[in-house]
Amino acid sequence: MSFASTIDSHCPLSRSWPDVEKHGKYFERYKYRPTCQFHAVIGGRLSLADENTVYVGKKPTMNYVLAVVTQFNSGSPDVVIKARGRAISKAVDIAEIVRHRFIHNAVVKDIKIQTETLTGESGNTANVSSIEIYLSK
Repeated sequence: MSFASTIDSHCPLSRSWPDVEKHGKYFERYKYRPTCQFHAVIGGRLSLADENTVYVGKKPTMNYVLAVVTQFNSGSPDVVIKARGRAISKAVDIAEIVRHRFIHNAVVKDIKIQTETLTGESGNTANVSSIEIYLSK
C-alpha cells in the first residue's frame, strides 16, 4: 500500500474499519483522489491526511459543504477547497454556499488557479485546470 491509496466513496469515520488488512481488496481496486474527510493508508493503518483540505469530486455538492462546515466547527480557522477540471464550478458553488448559508463570517482569503499537465497511459499529455479556494473565519 502506498500513501496515494485512498478511500473515496466510503469514509472510514462513518464505519468501524479498524484495519486496512481486513479490507485490503477494497483498497487495491479503488484508488481515488481523496474527497471528504481524507484518509490515506500509511503503514497498514488509516490516518488523517490534509485535515483542513476538501477535495471536490463527483459527490453531491452538499456532501462537500458539510465537510467544510464540519472542519470549521471542529476548530480549524482555515479550510482549503481544491478541485480540478469539471469540478471547479462545483468548488466555487461550495465556497459560496458555505459563506452565504452556513458560516456568514467566513471570507475568501485567497484563490489560486493553475494548470497541471497529466500524462496518460499511452503517453498523451493533457492540460487540466485546478483551483484552490482558501476560506477563513
